[in-house]
Amino acid sequence: MRPSTPGRAASEAGAKRQSQPRRSSWRLDWILLAATGALVAYGLWAIAGITRHDVSGNANYYVVRQGVYASLGLLALVVAVFVDPEYYRRYRKQIYVATLGLMVVVLLAGAVTRGSKRWLDLGFFKFQPSEFGKLLLVLFLAGLLADRAKRIGDSKTVLSAIGFAAWSDLSGLHPA
Repeated sequence: MRPSTPGRAASEAGAKRQSQPRRSSWRLDWILLAATGALVAYGLWAIAGITRHDVSGNANYYVVRQGVYASLGLLALVVAVFVDPEYYRRYRKQIYVATLGLMVVVLLAGAVTRGSKRWLDLGFFKFQPSEFGKLLLVLFLAGLLADRAKRIGDSKTVLSAIGFAAWSDLSGLHPA
């Protein structure tokens, strides 16, 4: 066994960081990923059949549109796999504030649809920030609980996680 030197330790740490994305992809739940892909494919097939006559002149309008959204979601998944989970833990407070900020923007500038404000209309694109908010809330809670892993069974930790999730819900993450 060779003695450890500062230079060698630094190069080993760098090698570990470089192999992190590769190891992250191996930790994926491939069965869940395949099941999700099958559900997306089935959904696209169902949309193609159900909406075939909704837009005259373009029978595939809705299926192409949903296919684009599914592709963007896949791209976001690929990007998320390569983000170090430590990033979410380190920036959990900013993630939570961004989540609440999205909901405030909807309340202030959201378009009213069927009696409620859920969507932001950017002119060329309408989106529902609560969908991003759900993901951001999960990332925040994961960072919070990872930071308190040794106290995960403590009632204060559990109540904190429940409290943050409830506050997000009350502040408009899931507007009725």
